[in-house]
Amino acid sequence: MKTTSIIAAALFLTLIAAVAYAQTGETADLDAIGEAENAEKFPIWSSSGSIGYSATGKRINTNTLTGDYNLTRLGTWTNNILTGGITYGDVMYPGGSPIKNANSYFGKYKFEGYLTRSKKPYLWSLLGAQSDEFQGYWGRYIAEAGLGYSWFGIKPTVLKTELGYAFVDTNWINKVELENGELHYWEPTHNGLARIIASIPIKSYILFAEETVYRHNTEDEDDYTVESETSLSFKLTGNLSFKTLYDLTYTNQPGLVEELDPYGNVVTYDDDDNILTPEVDGLVPAEYVAYTWTNALVISFF
Repeated sequence: MKTTSIIAAALFLTLIAAVAYAQTGETADLDAIGEAENAEKFPIWSSSGSIGYSATGKRINTNTLTGDYNLTRLGTWTNNILTGGITYGDVMYPGGSPIKNANSYFGKYKFEGYLTRSKKPYLWSLLGAQSDEFQGYWGRYIAEAGLGYSWFGIKPTVLKTELGYAFVDTNWINKVELENGELHYWEPTHNGLARIIASIPIKSYILFAEETVYRHNTEDEDDYTVESETSLSFKLTGNLSFKTLYDLTYTNQPGLVEELDPYGNVVTYDDDDNILTPEVDGLVPAEYVAYTWTNALVISFF
């Protein structure tokens, strides 16, 4: 806990110093230029969606569906960003029934309120919900808020750094032990966080994007997660693009999931040496590292 507090304080002071330095360099002329550019450029609305499906059929059949949607409004003083997505898949072995091998979804809304016309320092808040059966939780509900800085302001290149607080309440599939030693399905935590957001046009038709967030439970120094989303988008036509995206999550204290055999069946065992009582499912920790690589066509609606 002490280490987390020191790191969070150092990051916070660094960001404050950077914002203060940038603020001292902003003159009335720059504000006037920024105001004129904003009047011409904003508001900007954008909306896009992608969907992908793959299937195999021989000895082993698989089906995988993935999709997401994004709605963004960039204004003179505020940004509003709404995103959501789903991934679902199953596999079927000879003579068997379909067995789920992917089942996750997410949705989040983010608000950014800027403090200057040049759109550099800002306050932000985020509300989100997600579920991932194979990471051990049915629901994870997130409320975040903090301070951010956009290093390039209203330019097409984006580099943002954010610090803040995150309240995370997780509904685990199997009970977990809390700090007080009790077992519960629900686990609320208070977390410090740091986030980096980048969007860099490489060519007029290629866009690189990265978002990395680090959350650390303030009451447990071993409870932290790192999430990274890296993508390359290639414009094919005016409204059609191809996107390849790599999503990586590291969880230092993963939840418990059912133990599976090589064919995807749940492993059970006798926990009381009584053949008259049913066997119980074996549980193992989920993987520390989970990743998804998605390739999809993206349609821009406006």
